[in-house]
Amino acid sequence: LVTGHWSLVTGHWSLVTGHWSLVTGHWSLVTGHWSLVTGHWYNTPMNRALLSICLSALTLLAGGFVPIPPQTPDGSIAGDVHLVFVGDVMLGRYVGSSLRDGNYEAPFTNITPFLSRADLAIANLEGPIVPPATLPIPAPSPNLLNLTGDARTAPALARAGFDLLSVANNHTLDSGVRGLSYTISALKRASISPFGLDSGRGQTPVIRNVRGFNIAFLAYTDVLNSSGLRGVAYVRPDVRSDLDRMASEVSAARRSADLVVVMIHAGTQYSFTPDSGQKALARTAADAGADLIVGSHPHVVQGMEILQAGGRSVPVAYSLGNALFDQVSGPELLQGFALEATLDIKGVKSARLVPLQTTTISGYKMNLCDTVTCTLALQNALPANPTDLRWQALWSADGQVGQAIAYLRPDNGDRSSSEDLGTGAPTIVELNSGTLSVQIQNAQGFWNTAWVSDEGWRVTGYTVGDVNADGTPDLVYTLWKKSLTVVHAPGGGLIVNYQGGPILPHIYINTWRDGTMRPLWHGSPRPSPLLGVAVASLGTGASPLLATLESSDPTIERARGKLNLWAWTGGFGFELASSLPGTYSQIWSDGRVLLFH
Repeated sequence: LVTGHWSLVTGHWSLVTGHWSLVTGHWSLVTGHWSLVTGHWYNTPMNRALLSICLSALTLLAGGFVPIPPQTPDGSIAGDVHLVFVGDVMLGRYVGSSLRDGNYEAPFTNITPFLSRADLAIANLEGPIVPPATLPIPAPSPNLLNLTGDARTAPALARAGFDLLSVANNHTLDSGVRGLSYTISALKRASISPFGLDSGRGQTPVIRNVRGFNIAFLAYTDVLNSSGLRGVAYVRPDVRSDLDRMASEVSAARRSADLVVVMIHAGTQYSFTPDSGQKALARTAADAGADLIVGSHPHVVQGMEILQAGGRSVPVAYSLGNALFDQVSGPELLQGFALEATLDIKGVKSARLVPLQTTTISGYKMNLCDTVTCTLALQNALPANPTDLRWQALWSADGQVGQAIAYLRPDNGDRSSSEDLGTGAPTIVELNSGTLSVQIQNAQGFWNTAWVSDEGWRVTGYTVGDVNADGTPDLVYTLWKKSLTVVHAPGGGLIVNYQGGPILPHIYINTWRDGTMRPLWHGSPRPSPLLGVAVASLGTGASPLLATLESSDPTIERARGKLNLWAWTGGFGFELASSLPGTYSQIWSDGRVLLFH
């Protein structure tokens, strides 16, 4: 209470002279921000009572304060949200006829593990699904534009991992209003939320709570095949009243939820470039408060763009192309994208377009596709994509390098994230002003600091990955610290000083073992500053590799650098597996593929 951390007299958070000072500092009781005399929160009986409570709390906390991890607006602990979107999923026509034997799961067998890893998986359902005994499902033909499918596919969609499906598209009403009604009922019975509905009184968002966040989903289409039939949210980009209505609905969703996702079915079919209508709709949604905008309808892929709106960065994926469709006239119709996005309370932290491919051997199937095999989709999307979102990708350990489209929000050095470190409890890793900490929630809901980096270290970044393939995620971090020195003692022997040498860059790895964070490997000083680290298992069954990006100039901390890949060898650490030619400024991994820029 006198001289220590959170000291009430002279230390950090001091009540007299320090930060949050009661006399002269920030949040001062006399002259500072939120002053009880002159500022906001002026001196009233209620605020004096509030001050008394706060001072009592400070007294209790002074002996061992644990910082509160990032929280959602409702006060619960925030965890990053992982969303996956795919484009047009169609279950009618020839796709439907291939399912007539009742094997409704067949199209999704290969994609289910990928979708199931997400907190929520979302797609555009292109066409109604109806009970065939009640409404007719037309026999397929090459020029048939009725995409009605079988309602018995709804449970298969749920088992594949889909949680929400947009019905705001031009084929939803292919079986009329009755068909739409049956579609909604079938999806809801399968515990899938349809969204994009509008009965004429405006669209109400579907809100899902994920990891403490309320996420609102809205969807719109700018084209309807059946004039006069409504039931879905229809907005024309060249009609001011339509844009105003859309903006009002997105703004209302923003007020009722923490995050807002908008899907837009628009654009010119078979064009790899978003048109002016798509851009107008995306801009309207972003300005009104959307955090993420995802497009469909062109049947081919388009690029991603980052819109700036109200101080926020809003990713827009204009068209994900076909995810499951029977259009086979060109390879560009068989290759689409999935969008993987990670969100927190500030919006989108990262987003990546993952290639998909529809195969037609033994029926229609959705498949993940590596960046080499599906290079056509990436090449088609790149011309309309900003340069700063064009990355390269190392998909497998044999050196296959492809292209990638991704967004990574600048973290400005400080960040926090919900991580799985094998603790068996909710865990937060936080980097704040060069100090790295691990906080774990106990059974009573309280958070304890399980580990904090040493005083005198300056931690510059971190990642989480299983570097030694033992099944437990490890905390990998880069730091600057004084290096070890060894001198001969006057009477013989050696004197080791672990903080005696010059300040140099290092890589350290800790792991959770026996109920605490323990060192797994602490590396020797690196010859150059470290720009970043990542862990990726490149290829099915492959051992993880540690990727390091090291400045090409030892005297400049943020110079473009060399990308090295290291393999774990055991107790002695790592050996160099390979180096990639060229110099780069960023690396990033989702655990399965390594991206570099």
